[in-house]
Amino acid sequence: LDTRWVYKAKENESGEIARRKSRWVIKGFLQRLGINYFETFAPVARITSVRTLISLITHLGWRLHQIDVATAFLYGELDEVVYARPPPGYELPPGKVYKLNKAIYGLKQSARVWMSTLAKYLDSIGFIVSPGDPCIYVKYDPDSNDPSPISIIAVYVDDILISAATETLISTIKS
Repeated sequence: LDTRWVYKAKENESGEIARRKSRWVIKGFLQRLGINYFETFAPVARITSVRTLISLITHLGWRLHQIDVATAFLYGELDEVVYARPPPGYELPPGKVYKLNKAIYGLKQSARVWMSTLAKYLDSIGFIVSPGDPCIYVKYDPDSNDPSPISIIAVYVDDILISAATETLISTIKS
């Protein structure tokens, strides 16, 4: 697949350019189903689940933190074999291309791969996926010293809501 550079100027509060960023992306619109990818989706918690969670948090007096996972789509290991040409400005020997081991921006399956990676990690630390919403995770830890040993996570693409009874429990989850 072809790739390209995406450039962005980041501005400070006064509108001056504070720094410049570049990102190497793949031209995902060139991907073909069954060849470069087999399945796509973006993890999005249902709005009714989020509203119910906020109502529960308010009623119980729990804490709520929001995290935006920077470069989330770059963490996932690809299941498919994807080859990419180098970006403009980089040269490889004739007939050579990059084989991607991890997802990069622009791939149609990047969001799915990110969710799969996150789900495996949350499972490894004891969270259980909700049967009613695959983007809601719940953990019950009876050995916790917290007043309520329950914590809840809601995933919306690369944004995560973390809720628990205490800041200590939320900090533990974050770390």
